[in-house]
Amino acid sequence: DTAMGIVGYAATGQMTPTMSLTTSFLRPAPGEGTLIARAKVTRAGRTSLYASAEMWEEGAPDRIIATAQGVFHRSQTENG
Repeated sequence: DTAMGIVGYAATGQMTPTMSLTTSFLRPAPGEGTLIARAKVTRAGRTSLYASAEMWEEGAPDRIIATAQGVFHRSQTENG
């Protein structure tokens, strides 16, 4: 959720609160080590932004631990 929210903000310059979030846990996360998340905007409409993300343990990007898809609200402001 955080990674997708950040990429939403980077793409729009606006806060993008979560409207819907689906997460698939594919395997257990290690008890120690660093987890890496990569998110991308998959579609941006006038009022909604769609994003997806993957998470893996550092050094093992081919062993995905979880995936997520979300829909985020785009604030309608006077400047944006």
